[in-house]
Amino acid sequence: MIATSLSNEASGNLVEAYLHLGRAVPGSRQRQTAAYLSCESELAHPIGNFAALLDLDIWSARELKEVAWRRPAYSVYVTPGDQPENIADLLKKADFELSYRLTQMIAPITEGPSLTGPELEPKIAEGPDERRQVAEFMVEQFFTRRNTEFRKRIALATAGANDLALYSVEDRGRIAAAVMLCHTRGMLGVYNLCVASNRRGWGIGSALLNWTLSVARLEGCSTTLQCDRSLLDWYSYRGFCPSGAVDVYSLAKR
Repeated sequence: MIATSLSNEASGNLVEAYLHLGRAVPGSRQRQTAAYLSCESELAHPIGNFAALLDLDIWSARELKEVAWRRPAYSVYVTPGDQPENIADLLKKADFELSYRLTQMIAPITEGPSLTGPELEPKIAEGPDERRQVAEFMVEQFFTRRNTEFRKRIALATAGANDLALYSVEDRGRIAAAVMLCHTRGMLGVYNLCVASNRRGWGIGSALLNWTLSVARLEGCSTTLQCDRSLLDWYSYRGFCPSGAVDVYSLAKR
């Protein structure tokens, strides 16, 4: 059983990571109200358009609807610890619908097997050029069907989020895998862990994840991530336990 305090810390790590990315979107702006935190931009992707840290009532939910209506893409992230308990009903009454659900997972520092696999020496991206290369690699893995201009803007925001550490694993002079890490008090967040399509099945992803767990243990903190249901078993085997859901809402018109 994952403690509520750990689950809330994991939620805070997620919001912190999204804020760093949102701030790196050119022209973005953030607003903190008593009911929510909002990031807004002209980029047609939730990386620069989202709401989080929710404590909603019917009026603030309707206010969020007006915000979302004006944006080309806007997501509302409901994470463990958000209020009230009937927050899903409030969002539905404001014409939001559940777009997808991720599982929040945590590997406490005292748990998790020592995995075997290829030994890796991930390299931290230092400087704008290295960060851009790693960011472009990540975007290539996650947005293969989007146009070049869109991928360029996402990569720019990823590279520009300097408070998020980017690491890569190289093979024969080319990036074979990468991961983005977010450090908050007591928690290490794992994001954008990806492996090149022609390197999958070699154990590189498992080894890279194991490396992040070892970093967390050295720093004396737990590790968190969010994953699709199809990856639950994969991460569970590697020491992660479900600690709640991250529900993503968008307006029905989207």
